Amino acid sequence: MTNLRLFFHSLSLSNLLSLPLWATIFAINDQFSRSPGDYLGAALLVLILAVLFFAVNYIFLRLPLMRSVHLRACLLLMVWGLIALTTVKPFLSTWFPGLAHYYFTDNLVMIGVLALAILSVAGLAVWRRPQQIVQGLIVVAYLMTPFAFVTFGKAVSMAFNPLGGGVIREDPTWSRLPAGVQKPRVVTVLFDEFDFEIGFPKRPASVEMPEMDRLRKESFFSTQAYAPMHSTAKSVPAMLTGRLVTDSKHDEQNPGDKKIEFFDQGQGMLSEQESIFSDVRAMGKRSLRMSPAYLPNFRIAGRFDADTVVPSVLDHPNGVLDGVTEAALISLSRVMAFFNSVGLEQSIRSWTQVHPPSGTLTSAIENAVQLAVHSDADLIYLHLLLPHLPTVYDAENGRFSDVGLGRQSYLANLSGVDRVFQRMRRAMEEAGRWDSTTVIIKADHYYRRKRMDMGLSDHRVPLIVKFAGGQPPMEFSHPFNLTLYRSFVALLMSGQLRNGQELGAWITQNATFGESPLTQYRQGW
Repeated sequence: MTNLRLFFHSLSLSNLLSLPLWATIFAINDQFSRSPGDYLGAALLVLILAVLFFAVNYIFLRLPLMRSVHLRACLLLMVWGLIALTTVKPFLSTWFPGLAHYYFTDNLVMIGVLALAILSVAGLAVWRRPQQIVQGLIVVAYLMTPFAFVTFGKAVSMAFNPLGGGVIREDPTWSRLPAGVQKPRVVTVLFDEFDFEIGFPKRPASVEMPEMDRLRKESFFSTQAYAPMHSTAKSVPAMLTGRLVTDSKHDEQNPGDKKIEFFDQGQGMLSEQESIFSDVRAMGKRSLRMSPAYLPNFRIAGRFDADTVVPSVLDHPNGVLDGVTEAALISLSRVMAFFNSVGLEQSIRSWTQVHPPSGTLTSAIENAVQLAVHSDADLIYLHLLLPHLPTVYDAENGRFSDVGLGRQSYLANLSGVDRVFQRMRRAMEEAGRWDSTTVIIKADHYYRRKRMDMGLSDHRVPLIVKFAGGQPPMEFSHPFNLTLYRSFVALLMSGQLRNGQELGAWITQNATFGESPLTQYRQGW
């Protein structure tokens, strides 16, 4: 009976420590349909942690040293402090996204744990009745045990009755085009959090981007393009609809849709909004969209949707921990870094069949390349996660990896952007589709941590347009906001904008603002 109580105590602590994982796996605004393995894998991770807690408790409680009530109280306080420190970020991100994103980093959590340990030791050194602390914390853990059954029960329920996401349709034109087929089309590649200031005028000497430098010298290259907003969930809908988005919320009645509020006071469901995809449809043309599977606002059907929607990652291995969630995979990959240092990383990966962030990203990159080369759609819209953190590119060795990369490095991922575009361009050239395709490179927002990391605060993002037919290059310096994306792409596809000079003249005439009013006041961003 004592061991059973000890196990439930360990399970409760493990469950509470895993609140960020549960919040991610059960997020109602994450509309990508998860597989049963996602939910069962998350439950397995929490159970493994509970078993580890139980083993540590079982062994330590039998050591003579642990007979010290002061020491037991100190350790329990540290565990509860760790639970508090790791769960505060998800709650803060709901109300204060900027604060949570910047000031509650992993390093600050570790500092908080260390400070708590020091305070615990100092406090317990003078506390005369530590047994009360031990008993109180154990009772709290027991009282929270039913919560473990709720989370595990929901995981099992969702495994057999997963939340339905939006419509995901396979592109019937993925097969290789017949020789000689040349169809004018537009390929847009959105690199998530691609910062203009760091990527071009203030790029560190250690970051090499020869392919991007080559592209800008043969294209329409804007030096004054601004993001509509500082987050993907608001910025991307703004670019696709042509209207600044101030807020987007999940709809509990229709989990495959979003409630959108616009800067001009308008509001409505995202699926009902006119977009570049509905414009293309009205022209009698076809559009294709590939977006990261976890994004909440990219799994809907309606006027906002492209004719063909595909997830960015189609091939997960069928392992025990398959696709647990991005958060869980990142945590596992960091643990892998330790095991790699002692030579165990490969054996652990083969046992768990874990698909780490770099693995899913390289799959997405290859899918994007195949679509850019072989899809016969008129507008191909590709959204890739680079250079967004976590670090998945090993710049020194020129490869994607999750282990041994050290601290988080935006600059390393920036080099990865160049590598990805090099792969895409070469594939299009080899297939004979580069010259006949208008290629647009853009970003949804700037690097949001650069004020802290580099002391910079510029909000510009790249916009590079390589016109089909080899039009002369042009550097464009008039400030404008990428809410114009929908309009100028529609004009490109209708043949009304044929080169950089015409595009520049149109932007100059139609741009009403550059820096977004939604980012100007955010001094910390």
